[in-house]
Amino acid sequence: MKSHLRHELKIGEEAAQWLLRLEQDRTSATRSAFVAWLKHSPQHLQELLATDAALHSLDTVDPQRRLDVSKLLRQGTAEILPLQESPDIESCPVEQTRHTRHRRARWAAAIAAGVMILAGAAYFLPSLPAGDQEYATTVGEQRSWRLQDGSVVYLNTRSRLQVRYSAQARDLRLLDGEALFVVAADPARPFRVDAGSATIQAVGTQFNIHRDGDSSTVAVIEGRVKVSIDAGSETATPLARGEQARITARRIAKQTTSQGDSPVAWRNRQLVFTSQTLEEVVKEVNRYNRVQLRIADTALASRRLSGVFNVDDLPSLLAFLERDGELTSTYEQDGKLITLRVNSMAR
Repeated sequence: MKSHLRHELKIGEEAAQWLLRLEQDRTSATRSAFVAWLKHSPQHLQELLATDAALHSLDTVDPQRRLDVSKLLRQGTAEILPLQESPDIESCPVEQTRHTRHRRARWAAAIAAGVMILAGAAYFLPSLPAGDQEYATTVGEQRSWRLQDGSVVYLNTRSRLQVRYSAQARDLRLLDGEALFVVAADPARPFRVDAGSATIQAVGTQFNIHRDGDSSTVAVIEGRVKVSIDAGSETATPLARGEQARITARRIAKQTTSQGDSPVAWRNRQLVFTSQTLEEVVKEVNRYNRVQLRIADTALASRRLSGVFNVDDLPSLLAFLERDGELTSTYEQDGKLITLRVNSMAR
């Protein structure tokens, strides 16, 4: 209890120091450091609010009251969509996985108050071009956001997306991972996603992109897209509903899919494998879990398997892998690593 109190007092002191420092130093380095400190924990935000109120520092942050806090609060509320359990894509819920839901209560007050303090903090931040945003998810996390044009992006685990909107275009970059895009119609502004090896332009559609290094897989759920390897090229490969393609720096290869293959099964936290190697399965499973799988014997890597697995149920996956007795799994490193190897007893 005493250590917890000392920790709170320390954060309170840091908050007061930041408020005083920002009055005297508005350099880019100071602003960046302040934002990093503010984002570190909800408690930092709460302590800053309390300290700010005590020192009446909003008069310093925004002496002319140029920031309409009430308006910002209304805008923040308007951009929040209701949570739903339904996997229906067209319903466009903003959701968080069960890994993060238990933190909602703790974050709720800080987020609500954060609109006000970040409005003040914006006075110190370097200005960004209109519409520039970055979205990211951590291990096992899946989230979704409604963008300023009404489009919705669903971001899978370990993914990162940059968004830049202008009066002429809607340009996005999928830096890592996987995303599902539900695009709002706007004929005057094309919706383009740079996935490293290609640019995908929507034609009023819903589509999924899974980026894996320098290659990507694009699957169209509704509508159509145009895929180009060379930026600015007039030559594009069209993809329609139900079609998907594997894209590298040199070619676009359309792929056939079976009825059971769902490119957005991940939205139900499921992984669908169809005659894929164990090496591919392990790579995909490891994206979702902090407990990592490792193949110890190279002879196992080429084994092929098919099935539908829950990303949160590693024991069931291991039981499936061990069903024929040829493979065994061992927990190591305090349960943080599972090693897969040939079962010597089966030889």
